[in-house]
Amino acid sequence: MREIKFRAWQPFTSLHRKKGMYVVDDMVWHRVTEHQTNAGEVFLAKNIGWSQSSEYFEDVEIMQFTGLKDGNGVEICEGDIGLIGTTQYTVCWNEAGAFFDLAWENSTDMDTDFLLSDAVNGFPMFEVIGNIYEKPELLEVTS
Repeated sequence: MREIKFRAWQPFTSLHRKKGMYVVDDMVWHRVTEHQTNAGEVFLAKNIGWSQSSEYFEDVEIMQFTGLKDGNGVEICEGDIGLIGTTQYTVCWNEAGAFFDLAWENSTDMDTDFLLSDAVNGFPMFEVIGNIYEKPELLEVTS
C-alpha cells in the first residue's frame, strides 16, 4: 500500500514560520459558505507531530508524495524537478489519467508515454535535483 503524505511550500514569512518547504502534519477542511472563502487549513512542520499553527490552503502550495523514491532514495513529490540522463523533467499530476507523469524540460505538456513509475524503475534512473519552488531557476529556458 502506498503511503499518503504531503509537503507544502510556504512562499512568504508569516507570524508562525519562515518561507520554505514543510511537511504537512495535518489538514482541516471547513464548510464553505458565502462569507467564508477559505476551504481549510494546513498544519505545517519541519517534522511530523511538531506543528503548532496552521496556514490557509490558499496561502500555500501543497504537493503530494508520489509513493516513489529516486535512485538516491529521495522521496519524489509533485513539483520535483529531476534528470534522466541529461534531460530534465518535472513531476506533475495527470488529471485525465489520474497518475503522476513527467513534463519534458520547460514544457507544460506532459509526455504521456513516459510515466514517473517507469522512470524510477528504468535505466538511466530518475534523479531529483530540486523542485519548482525552491529552485525555480531550473525551469528557466537556456539557449
